[in-house]
Amino acid sequence: MNEPARAAVQRSDGPTIARAQLGAAHDGLPELILGIRFENGVLSDVIVDNDAGIRLLARCGVDRIEDLVGQSWREVRNALLEE
Repeated sequence: MNEPARAAVQRSDGPTIARAQLGAAHDGLPELILGIRFENGVLSDVIVDNDAGIRLLARCGVDRIEDLVGQSWREVRNALLEE
């Protein structure tokens, strides 16, 4: 895990990615299925399309989806809002 990813795992300022896995989208491209854990312990799934998933990996400075665990929900939100 690279340094930005390691720093993100150590942060606990708000909701974070608790799990990340690939899913199959209807267009044949992979999508990310992220489990977001909130401060109250609730886990909620968010599905991220392929383009936003690639942006999310870049924003977090990681190459593998497993390294998204611990990253802030803010990074997910920002990747979804960018185009």
